[in-house]
Amino acid sequence: MWIIKIYNWIIGIPKDKVMHFTLSFLISLVCCSIATKYTNNIWYGIGFSWIITFIIGMGKEICDELRYHGSEAYDWLADVIGFLVAIIYSIIFI
Repeated sequence: MWIIKIYNWIIGIPKDKVMHFTLSFLISLVCCSIATKYTNNIWYGIGFSWIITFIIGMGKEICDELRYHGSEAYDWLADVIGFLVAIIYSIIFI
């Protein structure tokens, strides 16, 4: 069944990538909400949340590079997907 394949694919996602997605989603959602509330402009909220999320994601990858001598492209992908989902949510519901 296709639902079992989807389930197995989802539970196979590494915990680290889920954490990257979740943190980027939450940071983006909070930053976009706050900036949109104070500027009354969703596009300022999106720009502000992108800057903050990018800086935090970059900082995490720099720390990984210094600590573990390697960063992963899939961590960046999880960050970007988290940001995009938060922005889509914000555009629809804010």
